[in-house]
Amino acid sequence: MSESYISTITKKSEIVYTNIIKIGRLQAPRPFVEQETKRLNEAHKAELQSGKMNATHINQIVQNSVMQRNIIEATKEYLKNFIVIKFDESDVAKTIADLKVKQPQIPEASVKEIAERIIYENIIFSFLSKEWNIEVKDEDVNKALDEMYRATNQSIREYKTDKAKYEQFRKQVQVQKILAAINTHFKITAEVDLTQGPELPKPQPKS
Repeated sequence: MSESYISTITKKSEIVYTNIIKIGRLQAPRPFVEQETKRLNEAHKAELQSGKMNATHINQIVQNSVMQRNIIEATKEYLKNFIVIKFDESDVAKTIADLKVKQPQIPEASVKEIAERIIYENIIFSFLSKEWNIEVKDEDVNKALDEMYRATNQSIREYKTDKAKYEQFRKQVQVQKILAAINTHFKITAEVDLTQGPELPKPQPKS
């Protein structure tokens, strides 16, 4: 994968798959929604300009992404009952430095916690990939890129010529495979109707 960490996860007991993972109120963090909306607007620029898609379509895709994000977050929290996480200081320091460059608006009091969440997500994905025998081969990535091109007409040349972007896309494929495995291994329930989606935060007025 594109990230390599020294931090580790080990099992302290076997994962119990018979328990139900419950999701309370769906969380739709504004930065995630804005980033996903921007990415989708760029990916579907041609369809939006031609009228084949509109803001409502983009909003629905964002809602689906938010629901998937909540399922993953709930599973990550549940798995903490069965694992031991050891954060390496150099991993934390590097991630904090990256965050301060890319997201300088993050409060100093929160940056370490956010850094550890980023590291945990990456290493839990690697852990689950081994636990559930999930592999993302080049042919999986290429197939997904071809499907994206057919669906959106978005150029995929940059992914095939830029190694870093190719590996970033591999991570997206990995996340989708892990999400499918989560839905296979666990029963997920929510206090809200998952088919309706969360209410997304409205854009902030520009000053």
